[in-house]
Amino acid sequence: MIKRLLYSTALAVLLVMVSVMPVLAIINPDSISFASSGAGRYKVFENVHETGDMLFVAESYIPYTVTPDDYTASEAFSFQILNVAGDTVLLQTAITDYEDTVISIYQTAAQVITAGLISATLYKFRLTGNPSIFGATVEGVNMATKPLTAPDWTDQSEFSGIESWLYSFLISVVSNIEVSSGATHTAPVGGVRYLDASGATLFLAGIPSLNVFLPEIFLVVAVPMTDTDPTSTGAYQVTINPVAQLGANIGASVANMSDFMGVSTTTAGIIITSLLAFIFLPVIYWKTKNGTVSMIAASLFTIFCGYLGLFPLAIAFIIAGVILILTGFLFWGKISI
Repeated sequence: MIKRLLYSTALAVLLVMVSVMPVLAIINPDSISFASSGAGRYKVFENVHETGDMLFVAESYIPYTVTPDDYTASEAFSFQILNVAGDTVLLQTAITDYEDTVISIYQTAAQVITAGLISATLYKFRLTGNPSIFGATVEGVNMATKPLTAPDWTDQSEFSGIESWLYSFLISVVSNIEVSSGATHTAPVGGVRYLDASGATLFLAGIPSLNVFLPEIFLVVAVPMTDTDPTSTGAYQVTINPVAQLGANIGASVANMSDFMGVSTTTAGIIITSLLAFIFLPVIYWKTKNGTVSMIAASLFTIFCGYLGLFPLAIAFIIAGVILILTGFLFWGKISI
């Protein structure tokens, strides 16, 4: 009885897993480079926020005639810092978007020491596709690598604000982005260009702490203060809700597991759910001695795991539906258990 129960559950999970396993279907980009036009734009800025820190910044240009809907840019591509030989990844982060954008990796002074990074070293910058999606990555097709030169290292502490090297570099990057996208991301004030609202959104996505490193680059809008208390939205209470925290922790665990197994987060979540089910279902059956109840419990358990964020809730309902169909076929159909 219990063998038949486990077999039917395993079959249901296997059928759905096969349907959601990642397929190497994404096409290569039209091109891949560190600039939409002209020479590549990439630099390392030192002493940006504290003495001894490093900010690796680059313009990422990965255009598609038809933007892929199979994978997001952060799933498909990453920005990497490699050693001088180019055979070891020292640092990496996901690309924020397709087309023309900015990407960065920041290391505090302590992180610089921990990572063993050395000033003026001619590391290599790389934009690369995810091998689990593209298969083999090929230079100039779905990968672009550039070695640093001595001028690519810049001491940000020499100048500050709109006179700094970082400001000049980022304005050159946003100028390229405006040309390639046809959209405006800056606003001139008194002969000085600032990032407008859309530019701020774009650059904060690629350089999350830019408002700390270089607040002067943003267009400031004055808002008068009021003497009334702001209306509480309850957003903070939501973030400290135990269920919300549990979901965040589970999501992080699934992401780590997917990296370890080299599969998508959806597949990793299904595998984890399957393992938990094989522990959970025998206990239910042992307590109830009822195969139908156990299978219904399996369906509810699958939906609950989807609700907690182990994998998309839509897929959880599909798995639960398959289990219920098998339940009807096995327990109320022609097969005798």
